[in-house]
Amino acid sequence: MIKISPLKLTLLLISMLTIMAGTPVAPTLPKMAEAFAGQPQAELLTRLVLTMPALFTVFGAPMAGVIADRFGRKPLLMAALVLYTVAGVSGYFGQNLYQILVGRAFLGLAVGGCYTAATTLIGDYYFGRERADLLGFQAAFTTAGGVVFISLGGYLAELGWRFPFLIYAMGAGVFILALWNIREPVRDRKPAHPDGRGGVPWGLFSMIYMVALIGHIGFFAVPVQMPFYLQREFGIGGVGTGLVLSLATVFATLTGFNYGRIRSHLSYGATFAAMFGFMGVSYVIVGFAPSVWILLPGLCLTGIAAGMLIPTMNNWISDITDDHSRGRALGILTTAIFLGQFLTPVVTEPLVTATPSYGTFFWVLGFILLGLCLLVAPLGAALNRRTGLLVARHDVQP
Repeated sequence: MIKISPLKLTLLLISMLTIMAGTPVAPTLPKMAEAFAGQPQAELLTRLVLTMPALFTVFGAPMAGVIADRFGRKPLLMAALVLYTVAGVSGYFGQNLYQILVGRAFLGLAVGGCYTAATTLIGDYYFGRERADLLGFQAAFTTAGGVVFISLGGYLAELGWRFPFLIYAMGAGVFILALWNIREPVRDRKPAHPDGRGGVPWGLFSMIYMVALIGHIGFFAVPVQMPFYLQREFGIGGVGTGLVLSLATVFATLTGFNYGRIRSHLSYGATFAAMFGFMGVSYVIVGFAPSVWILLPGLCLTGIAAGMLIPTMNNWISDITDDHSRGRALGILTTAIFLGQFLTPVVTEPLVTATPSYGTFFWVLGFILLGLCLLVAPLGAALNRRTGLLVARHDVQP
């Protein structure tokens, strides 16, 4: 277990803010739709209130990475926290859905800046096992925050649809902590050019980004499609669905807290293969499950896979980048993560339509992911060798 210093706690809280982009307002959407029922396309616009931040995070994160590398991590972070607070709380004052959506778009840009800056700073400050432990805690705080903030948002939504937007005022408190605890890291004057050709290893990065994209599409099939499966196949209502889905979140959080131990025993390539393997087996179990009690162990495996995914990607890229390219590399990774979330319904819905039941959809998806596991496994050795060379050039523990 790592010792949580004020600096580490600040970085973890910044990361936890990113999950708040959508979760606090999700419970208030029905009341919001009623409040603006007279506005054209109110139902559609209300749903966009939930997804708009993710879309603009996709666009904003690469720009945030460039800013972090060119102008510094702390200036980006402080500006992003101010924008996060103002844009998030602006929904409380919105007089129509279009005003609220503009605020949600700026919130998405702020999330891209916050997540990119926080992860880049973890890569700058820490190395080896300490970095792996902290990135695991980052993932754990993020997933646990999703449960906390959706519950808090549900409570405040009972008071009125505007009140959940006030949760974003927490950004002001985190701003004060960041102002006090965050220091701009000292970077080397000249880029290390780890690929030996005057640039960064974009080929290896592309492999990691692709795994990030596919992995998140695979994982987010659970919140996107599982509620329909539970309702139609097992007759489970909203409360039961929430409890079932939270099981995956619990295991993702537990895995994140123990990621440092996992990383000490598995290489990056092996971790990716194991992640796809766990996810594939979990969906096969879910798809063939004759009862909810058989389905639950499958969701536990899904959570374990999710808890391995994000810290592995962040740690891998942090290891193979120099101080002058880390922001850009992690910014693009943030885009891949949020793009995967955004594309999940687009990618999975055709497969749902082509299969006779949701159970069939899940076990077919499971076998696809197991196929990816078998594909990634033989590539792991080559990827690990390439990673070892790059890490050695940075004098960082592999």
